Amino acid sequence: MRPIVPFHTFIWKIASRCNINCTYCFEYNLVDTGWRRQPAYMSESVARQAARRIRDHCEAHGKGDASIVFHGGEPLLGGVAHLNRVIRAI
Repeated sequence: MRPIVPFHTFIWKIASRCNINCTYCFEYNLVDTGWRRQPAYMSESVARQAARRIRDHCEAHGKGDASIVFHGGEPLLGGVAHLNRVIRAI
């Protein structure tokens, strides 16, 4: 049995919209239209819950640090106030 290797990098999709409109984009320019039913931005309550789960994971595996990568259509589309709320949750 292989040993458990804990995560150390977590990808947060904090925005589900994009302003680039690439012709090859599988999400916005092909068949998948599910993004239209998603919230445009990660809510503060979801960010807090995700941060708690990451903390729990790190504590369970004795990790003192972790990396969180903001991802999405374009993470900065939510503006400074949204980014600040997500960062405060961390």
